[in-house]
Amino acid sequence: MRKEVVHISDWRLFVAVRLDRPRRQLLTRWCDQIRNAGWDTFGKWVHPEDYHVTLFFLGACKPEQVPYLQRQLSRVAGKQTPFTLRLAEIGVFGIPRRPRILWAGVAGEIPALNALQKKVVQALTPLGFQREDRPFRPHITLARQYKQHDFDVVRVSEIIARTAGQQAEWKVTDLVLYRTMWGRVPMYEPLAVLPFRRDDEGEEG
Repeated sequence: MRKEVVHISDWRLFVAVRLDRPRRQLLTRWCDQIRNAGWDTFGKWVHPEDYHVTLFFLGACKPEQVPYLQRQLSRVAGKQTPFTLRLAEIGVFGIPRRPRILWAGVAGEIPALNALQKKVVQALTPLGFQREDRPFRPHITLARQYKQHDFDVVRVSEIIARTAGQQAEWKVTDLVLYRTMWGRVPMYEPLAVLPFRRDDEGEEG
């Protein structure tokens, strides 16, 4: 496990791909369905504006590092064409009956997402950021710390399946460098949005 020394002047940053508004709204409906079905006692529900797929958690950073991070990520994004993802299954991390994390999975052009994640890591690890020991497992966190012992992910998945379909698909067109803003709602502030090159653009160099 990574040990991190955080100073009061540090910023906590991560790189992610974001969801568009219709997909955030769909996830909000899923969470409402879960609450209404009786599984509402999570310690924290993620704000819809904070939904994302983390590619690389950077941790403690100095504010003056941000311009260089932005330049590195811009190079990666400039070589990436848009790809399509869709919201998929509901899952949990931790004890199934009392999960630590409730999440939505993603499907679609996963090879493109995996390749992008590797490029981001390769671009930033030379700067001293450590990659996770765990394999990349793309997901969108919906809620944290269930307080009881009666969660039923199979039943939850059945409920969510009623509203799944083509509306779950969106196109990923950029990378985002986020800062965690403790105590704020929403909690994640986009510091930089790095657009991909369009499908009709040729790759330079």
